[in-house]
Amino acid sequence: MFDPVPRYPGYHSYAQGLHYLLDRDELSEAEKTALFGGTLRKIMGWPAVPASSPTPRPTG
Repeated sequence: MFDPVPRYPGYHSYAQGLHYLLDRDELSEAEKTALFGGTLRKIMGWPAVPASSPTPRPTG
């Protein structure tokens, strides 16, 4: 189960950090795309994801 409150002050699991960013309304889809793979796509020369594609959500 996802624990939204860290157990120790200053400690956040990878999942907590990931969901914190994915669930922010303050970040646009373009900003989320840049955070989660946009830069890597540019470096590797991979094609851009169409704007209509949703931000990937982790499974599990």
